[in-house]
Amino acid sequence: MEPASGNPLPEGFVSFIPAAGKILDAGCYVNSVLFALQDPCKWEFVASDFQGGLKQALRAQAASRLSDLEWEKFIRRTEILEGENGDIRNFEFAENTFAAVIARDVLHFITAAERKTFVARAMESLAPGGILLIRLHRKGNPVLENRRIWKNIQPDEYQQVEEPFGRCFPATLNEIRELSSGFQVIAEFSEFDDGYFFEICLSKPAKMKSGI
Repeated sequence: MEPASGNPLPEGFVSFIPAAGKILDAGCYVNSVLFALQDPCKWEFVASDFQGGLKQALRAQAASRLSDLEWEKFIRRTEILEGENGDIRNFEFAENTFAAVIARDVLHFITAAERKTFVARAMESLAPGGILLIRLHRKGNPVLENRRIWKNIQPDEYQQVEEPFGRCFPATLNEIRELSSGFQVIAEFSEFDDGYFFEICLSKPAKMKSGI
């Protein structure tokens, strides 16, 4: 399938997520894709983030999307991983665990070598036909830029976002292409004229290429 242009998540590529199964949303403290799903209560989820208070952060995001009853149903089907357990550098799950792995606005906080490890582990954890959704920052310091974008974050929370991940490791297009090796590219999208964000939707093929 040829790569297709599309809208950035959650409005566009969320439609590629399989209709059933378990979903990992990595680094979802502020911008979880889970609530963009038409009926988030029908999936099982693993929500992870290095920061503490993830359950409360998800509740705040769900406030305008789910009723209290739906929230209770959602959270019962959601495993919360935070702190060291939620650090994407420690990502490790059994093979064929997930129908989808989402890593949006988080991989720029780790080095290129760490990103490569994360993607390799994500590939192993996906079932055949599973989806990997990535949004990478290609330039600048997104934490500083997000002070303008994230209107709902209070000033005392900025420090939580920046520490210990105040550093930024933007990704090159060549790196993105290398990370995509072994996957089928379903769709991709470059946000803003200068390509500040690059979003890509990948599918794990039924049979992996040798050497991957």
